[in-house]
Amino acid sequence: LRRLKDAETLALENLKVVNESNKSELLNLNKQLNSIYALTNRGELAIKHLQDYSDLKDKYFDESSNLALANSEKKYQTEKKEAENKLLLQENNIKTLENAKNKQTIFLLVGGILLATIIVFWQFSLARIKKQKRALETEKKLQHDRERISRDLHDNVGGQLSYVMFSLEADESSDKTKRQEKAQNLATTLRTVTNTLRETIWALNQDKLTLSNLSDKLKVYTRTIFSYSDTKIKFNETIPIDPELNPADALNLFRICQECINNVFKHAKASELIITISKTDKIMIGIEDNGIGFNTAVTANESYGLENLKLRAKELNADLAIDSKVEKGTRITVIV
Repeated sequence: LRRLKDAETLALENLKVVNESNKSELLNLNKQLNSIYALTNRGELAIKHLQDYSDLKDKYFDESSNLALANSEKKYQTEKKEAENKLLLQENNIKTLENAKNKQTIFLLVGGILLATIIVFWQFSLARIKKQKRALETEKKLQHDRERISRDLHDNVGGQLSYVMFSLEADESSDKTKRQEKAQNLATTLRTVTNTLRETIWALNQDKLTLSNLSDKLKVYTRTIFSYSDTKIKFNETIPIDPELNPADALNLFRICQECINNVFKHAKASELIITISKTDKIMIGIEDNGIGFNTAVTANESYGLENLKLRAKELNADLAIDSKVEKGTRITVIV
């Protein structure tokens, strides 16, 4: 109704009596007072309440963020401890069963009459032990895969989120250009975090992940990266038998190809990129460009990206070959 004086009086009275725990009300009152003083040309009071509003909002954001991080860490530690306890219990059960088997062998030598019964029981126990060992090995592999994916998320997403947090907590620069640059950097980082999480969720949420699924994902990723580039993209796909892939291995294989494709986009200056995916006895993925190439003897010792490729290939137990010639292009082959 533009009864600004009455609105100011009512807002100030409410501000005196509102409880500090009522966060939304405090934010709302400071925002109202900022608007009232701006409309009545009282700039200093308008700025004061705008600053109070901003400080309260930052404070409540920090509290929520710290609580969410603490809850996440607690949940992760609890699940990890439960998994370790489960594995330990299964190992103890196996040891107990193996002791029982040894006792049964002794009884075989003693009782001729019970020989047939003991043999049958012993074979049954042995089969159960093998079954439990297989189950334990499967559980250990799953736990290893979980830890690999957790480490991948921690290294990629954790570091980038820490950068965002520290950037938000840093003093705001008065220089408009620097503020815009900071905002662009934060937006780019958050997009990268979102893509990393989306790719991880893609791998983990698949009931049945195959080589064709991975190939389709690479096609979408490559065409998106080069959508505004003149580089010609060509895919050669030969998959007569479509093998199933472990989610963690599929994600690792995708990350290797992603790093190679990014290197072509950023550094190669290529007019053509050829991606070959085939399956015979083994899976073979080749990424070849006709760009500027590089000296492998020099670059291999200096490039973090190439070292990262080798580490991921080692985790996959894959063969990685890098063939590059200056001004003639590069071909990277992964066989697993």
